[in-house]
Amino acid sequence: MKKTIPKEQKEFYTLADFNYEYNDKGELRNKTTGEKFYYITENHYSAMGECIIRDIQEKMKNELNMEEFFVDTETKVNNIFISKGALEKKKLMLLIQGSGAVRPGQWARALCFNDTLRTGSQLEYIERAYKKDYGVIVFNPNENERILGKKEPYDFYNTSKFRKSRKTEKLKGSESKVKHTLSVYDRWAAKAKAEHIVIVAHSAGGYCTQELVSQRIDELHGKLKALAFTDAFYSISERDDPRMKEVYRKHGCNWVASDKPLNEPMVDKERKTRTALDSGCEVRSAGHKQHEMTSACCIDPLFEFIEKHV
Repeated sequence: MKKTIPKEQKEFYTLADFNYEYNDKGELRNKTTGEKFYYITENHYSAMGECIIRDIQEKMKNELNMEEFFVDTETKVNNIFISKGALEKKKLMLLIQGSGAVRPGQWARALCFNDTLRTGSQLEYIERAYKKDYGVIVFNPNENERILGKKEPYDFYNTSKFRKSRKTEKLKGSESKVKHTLSVYDRWAAKAKAEHIVIVAHSAGGYCTQELVSQRIDELHGKLKALAFTDAFYSISERDDPRMKEVYRKHGCNWVASDKPLNEPMVDKERKTRTALDSGCEVRSAGHKQHEMTSACCIDPLFEFIEKHV
């Protein structure tokens, strides 16, 4: 256990500092024993989570040739990623993750720890988008504030799940998930030459997407060709703009957590989670009953759906 705890305090750690690495299968393994990740404390888990984020984002920059930009250019805290030449492409894909600790490049942090990068990260989605000649923008709706003052050192042996409260300030343009989504769209996506825009959103990313489409329907109507959701949470109502409801009805599909076979048609009331929601679009089984696994499990029919609508 001690070999997975860094010997010295650093501002930024690497996975190697914790004696972990990803193998050729994208599995997180102990470099000495080859064993899976072993949970010690929440501080240890959080610090390693930051390392995993940086590791994935380095892959995005170095292997997938993506560029890093900042919504708040003063603090340079909230980062997003855009594939090179994306705004010149005929087709543009927007990737919006769910809520929580996930950052650009991730669908589910727990899966990056305990399963594989294929299931927990957005890397395969980006690779497949490239093969179809899409430009890609990866959003970061969860990073809405920064801690003021010096970063508190990690106490890896502290078993408490709660860290001392610190003063924070909101990030300009990313004060909330919705404001971030609108900021990224207005500053980058709206300026793209794309004739066809598709959005892939997981979990709470569905709500961000709903607000984006609702508030920018004048610009998106006619260009938004596919809305591909993975167990997304949002609800379409009678009060929504008719053009928005038309886009969802004609161009949307929500692959939801279910024990039914992959891609089998469903209705919202059959969903494993939040059954009161109205997707306003086609609903199909993601082929897995675990919420976090839906993005990875439905990737094949999801991309087939997108290609049929673009």
